[in-house]
Amino acid sequence: ASVDLKILCKERLAEKVRDIHFDMAEVKYMDSASIGTLLFIIQMLKKEQKKVTLDAASPELCQLFRSLLLDQFLVLPEATA
Repeated sequence: ASVDLKILCKERLAEKVRDIHFDMAEVKYMDSASIGTLLFIIQMLKKEQKKVTLDAASPELCQLFRSLLLDQFLVLPEATA
């Protein structure tokens, strides 16, 4: 699944999208593999000066990203930023 997501993001970048948004409303937990995939995508988009936005991320996930200092590379929901 993470390989598919990486491929999809590469395809979207080739289509000249501005940024990539992920709907996190249903995400309750992220393991190290999914965080690694997110890091790969962040790096890929950063090279293109684009952003990764996590829409509807829970307060718990936002806190996880902050504790990992990933909030400096992500756009998190306003209510939990």
